[in-house]
Amino acid sequence: MLEQTVEPAGSAVQRLDGQRARVALLKHELRTPVAAILGFCRLLAENGEIPTELRRHLEQAHAAASQLDHLVERVVRQAEETRHGVEPDATTRKLRHDINAKLNLVGGFVELALEAAPEAPWTPELRHVLSGVWTTERSLRYLLGSEGEPPVTAQSATTQDMVASAMRSVTSPATRAVNARRECGRVLVVDDDPANRMLLARRLEKLGHRVRSVASAAEGKRLLDEATFDLVVLDLIMPEVNGFEMLEWIREQPSLAGLPVVMVSAYDDVASVARGIELGADEFLPKSVHPTLLRVRVATCLERKRLRDRERLYLEQLRGERERSDRVLLSMLPKSVAERLKTGERSVAQDVDDVTVLFADLVQFTEFAARTDARTAVNRLNEVFGAFDTLVERHGLEKIKTIGDAYMLVGGVPGSRADHTRAAANAALEMRRAIAELSSVYADPMSLRIGIHCGPVVAGVIGRTRFTYDIWGDTVNVASRMESQGLPGEIQVSLAVEARLRAEYVLTPRGSIEIKGRGQMQTFLLEGPRGAH
Repeated sequence: MLEQTVEPAGSAVQRLDGQRARVALLKHELRTPVAAILGFCRLLAENGEIPTELRRHLEQAHAAASQLDHLVERVVRQAEETRHGVEPDATTRKLRHDINAKLNLVGGFVELALEAAPEAPWTPELRHVLSGVWTTERSLRYLLGSEGEPPVTAQSATTQDMVASAMRSVTSPATRAVNARRECGRVLVVDDDPANRMLLARRLEKLGHRVRSVASAAEGKRLLDEATFDLVVLDLIMPEVNGFEMLEWIREQPSLAGLPVVMVSAYDDVASVARGIELGADEFLPKSVHPTLLRVRVATCLERKRLRDRERLYLEQLRGERERSDRVLLSMLPKSVAERLKTGERSVAQDVDDVTVLFADLVQFTEFAARTDARTAVNRLNEVFGAFDTLVERHGLEKIKTIGDAYMLVGGVPGSRADHTRAAANAALEMRRAIAELSSVYADPMSLRIGIHCGPVVAGVIGRTRFTYDIWGDTVNVASRMESQGLPGEIQVSLAVEARLRAEYVLTPRGSIEIKGRGQMQTFLLEGPRGAH
């Protein structure tokens, strides 16, 4: 085996001390696994039994391993020349990034080959390569980053067992069945390195995701503006705009709220990870991430997004239901009264000193309904009262209710206004005009009898399951008598109403009528505004 030609790390450390010991450990713990990686990749690339498609993966792994070997030699030479090891400065971090990037490529292509043929004769060599990749990563964290656990030798039984166990879990029928059932998403990969980009895309596509990949943040932004994605996998080190800057841009876009972002980088130091999380990354993974870990993290991010999407949809539905409920409430109650009920008031009632009440009744509509079918009668009534509703809203009045073919409105409540009598008079004149226009359309002519009175009332909401806003008092009774004892086609008003309108409207005296509980009352017929005749 390749590692048998290298002096054990323990005996080397015993003969050295201080920084020299660190240099020796660095040389051993990086050269040993990288030599194993390169050696096994060479063997695999020369194996004539491996199918052509898999051979392409292994040739790419071998090319990356050769570049990895050169990078490790640079690190070792630098350590030997400075005689004090490699400190965790900017240069070291750059070297560590470049080595991790090559490890990612080696491991990724080997994993693709292993997943494609998990029980092939060359499987042990593939696992040896993965063992070397993982061991080199661990050594990098400890030797070049001053973090993590002390390194272990490249071909330790523990590491081989870990690789075998992980690969068994990846390729087991149960795991494949679970993966097949998982919901897949639309993933955008942003990475300037073509090999890394292809590797990530292949891994994600193998998991069933639909993948688009681009080489720059600018292209990524364009795609995010044009299409919808469920997840972004974002490289950290890119030219012009780096991953942190693109992440900030994503989090500033309202249209991308809740979009999960997984950052992937060979820079896996604590500061980079912390900054990514602070800027809003959902996950931060090393570039040589194992496919099992990638699958789990991506699936977790997508599930969180689906939960957020469902929550947002639920809230939108809830808002829609609330708006519909509000519209129903407003169709039954004045807006100010509905608002009071919505804030928790259990009883809405008030004494109002001065309002104007109007009753309007369709003359002989009962006879019309008796000689026609129900649908025609209801449609006719809907047409008439729909026109009245429009007039009430236009004049700032309040519809109280309909009683059969009678229509009741009030001015001056629930919102007070000084000209409520004049507004009611104008509405009455337009209601009469509307009936005349509708009558000209139908074979059965219609006429309207209207009565108006003004004075104090009690107003409030009644009912527990079906709310109704209503008004009570002598003023209401008198207005009702003005209508019931009026003349078809006329607007009969009381003396109190006439006194308020006489300056602006033409009113003709009709005489006295008997009002129950009030005796004789002077009444007038409202003709129209002065100057209109």
